[in-house]
Amino acid sequence: SQEPRPLRWWRTVSPRGGGALLQNIMRAAYMPTYGPPSVLTFGVLPKPTISGRQLLVRVVCTSVNPADTKQRSGNLRKLMRHNFPAVLGQDFAGIVTEVGKQCTRFRIGDAVFGCTAPGRGTSAEFVAVDESEAALKPTSLSFEEAAAVATVACTAHTGLARARKLTADSRVLVHGASGGVGSCVVQLARARGMSIVGTCSDKNLKYVETLGARAIDYTTGWSSDLAREGCSFDYAFDCVGGDDLWISSLPLLRPGGCYITAVGPFRHGGSEPVTYSMILASAKLLLARLIGNAVRPVGYSIYLSFDRKAISDPELLEALERGMLRVRRHPNVFSLAQLGDAHACCEAGSKTTGKLCVRVADVDFIRADSFATALGFS
Repeated sequence: SQEPRPLRWWRTVSPRGGGALLQNIMRAAYMPTYGPPSVLTFGVLPKPTISGRQLLVRVVCTSVNPADTKQRSGNLRKLMRHNFPAVLGQDFAGIVTEVGKQCTRFRIGDAVFGCTAPGRGTSAEFVAVDESEAALKPTSLSFEEAAAVATVACTAHTGLARARKLTADSRVLVHGASGGVGSCVVQLARARGMSIVGTCSDKNLKYVETLGARAIDYTTGWSSDLAREGCSFDYAFDCVGGDDLWISSLPLLRPGGCYITAVGPFRHGGSEPVTYSMILASAKLLLARLIGNAVRPVGYSIYLSFDRKAISDPELLEALERGMLRVRRHPNVFSLAQLGDAHACCEAGSKTTGKLCVRVADVDFIRADSFATALGFS
């Protein structure tokens, strides 16, 4: 693994005098330009500063999402640009070390988790996040578990919020039920008492069944099989992408139902370079789809972003605290210097099972003898 140049990270003063003053530098894994996983560099960057409504969090764990690899590759540069050196990552779990003057919900020493806007970067020792993007970490979650769940849980929550007529009697179809977002949709819907059918690969059938859904292999003729059984659904949630899923799901939706996609008509969007012609083609297709909502008996809804404030939703936090919402994690936990390996593993696609977690700090703050020791003040 890479080693940064030696630095003295902390200037220690008496804890009675307010703890320690951090130097304005931090270790980080960053990209100096677009490129393959090997472009990620382990080194030193300036520590972020915060505004009045922000928190400075010392990151204990973060995780890798497919969107991170697509940004790093440059495939999304037509949609979002980065200033280099750029730190990637949205998920964070860590300890509050500084609180903005206008923040009211947190104090120094709180264990928090959440997901922040792209561009701020959580693959570093510190990240500045909006107060609204953070929540107190449930005590039942480890830092790794908390870092793995934030983005996918908020994405699932945002999708469910679009299904305005969901009730305990609703029947739900979930595409990509074994993935991070799909598994969260299944678990949150099951917590509300809904009946769920989830599509996934053959190797993930048992896992999806453990979440409380009926699991169906997506490589079979699942749509015609369900139609022959007389199955119908109030909502279909697409966590995979691809227009074929919309076409196959349409006959199964009840009048008044809705197809909700977090990805859109192109599968694995961003795995290849996004061009202006692709953007135009997507816009034309989606415009026709959305206009069709006025005449079709079922609706079509797409959301390509999610509500990061959902991390503080009481329903979400209760599900996490009670163990009713968990995300499957990859058995390997990477170090910050191994972020490139984690990206390569993420890009392996179906060969990789579970969320990829990156351990940034070696200290378990919750089990430290004291707050000063936990932050390295002594």
